[in-house]
Amino acid sequence: MKDALQRTLCNLASPSSPPHITQRRTFDPIGKLSTPKPRHRLSAVSRDRTSRLLRPLMTSSIQRYAFYLFGLGAAITAFVAAGLYIFQSKLIYPSNFPAGSRTHVDTPDSQGMPSYKDVTIETADGEKIKAFVVLHDESEPNYVPKTVLLLCPNAGNMGHALPIVRLFYQQMGYNAVIFSYRGYGLSTGTASEVGIKTDARALYNYLQTHPQIKNTSLVLYGRSLGGAVAIYMASQFGGSEGSIIKGLILENTFLSIPKLIGYVLPFAAPFARLCHQKWESEKLMPLINPQIPTMFLSGLRDEIVPPPHMKGLIGMCPADVKVVEYFANGTHNDTIVQPEYWEKLVMFIRKYVVPIESHEKEKEEHLH
Repeated sequence: MKDALQRTLCNLASPSSPPHITQRRTFDPIGKLSTPKPRHRLSAVSRDRTSRLLRPLMTSSIQRYAFYLFGLGAAITAFVAAGLYIFQSKLIYPSNFPAGSRTHVDTPDSQGMPSYKDVTIETADGEKIKAFVVLHDESEPNYVPKTVLLLCPNAGNMGHALPIVRLFYQQMGYNAVIFSYRGYGLSTGTASEVGIKTDARALYNYLQTHPQIKNTSLVLYGRSLGGAVAIYMASQFGGSEGSIIKGLILENTFLSIPKLIGYVLPFAAPFARLCHQKWESEKLMPLINPQIPTMFLSGLRDEIVPPPHMKGLIGMCPADVKVVEYFANGTHNDTIVQPEYWEKLVMFIRKYVVPIESHEKEKEEHLH
């Protein structure tokens, strides 16, 4: 038995016993002896087989991830495009800004002009447009038969522009008319390009048949969006027989809304073609009667309408009399308060806008 035990011990220690797994006892930090787990290594054949098995799975995962990113990008693009198309009217016509603009409108008497008329004009599509008409007494010895129609920018209502009305009426001595587009102030309806053009037509019909205004020379004075409305009115009504439009003044207006989008909203530039509120003044400017003297007032630091837009309109303008004034420090909203702005504007009206009475005398002299 002793010999058998010795043979068994020799066999266990003999190198001829093929140890498939080499084991080593190490000292455990806890203080106990432990035997590490065996380490298995994959052969080259096994690694290649594993790679072939995993490659389709990895490729499929990458494809799914790329498809997910593409789908997410397409969704964002569609969202931006849909938002621009659906909500562009609210962006272009912020009639509720500043707060209270749709519920409260100051009246001319708050600016020292008690003799005014609060007029409601009904449009062809049934909307009711509000306007203020401030007139001088025709019997006054210094009465000047000229009327300025103020065409507002895209924010606020006509009450916010009453200080400008006062300048034309009290300091320059001209009749003045101002109105709120549909969807603005106390006018009914919702603002849109088609709608505002309908308002402009109704207003012009009212002015041309007004017992006093029809005998005056009408000057269209438009700022920003109001400039686009002025260009529309001059191109549509300024060339007709008996038109009372005898002057056009534009401040910081644009070639078109689609061309403006990339500047105001760079991220929306690729979707400009979806813009349905176009106001393409660049197409209408060449149609204006050359006999209408035209003045351009451009702020060279305009952060909303790039100055090249105004320069483009200046180049397209066919007017026989064209006056251009640049204001080096004028931004979109403060060009109107730049030095010499008003001096140059009133000089233009005095020098180039001839009263209708003078036009009639010229025609009579020509006939005789």
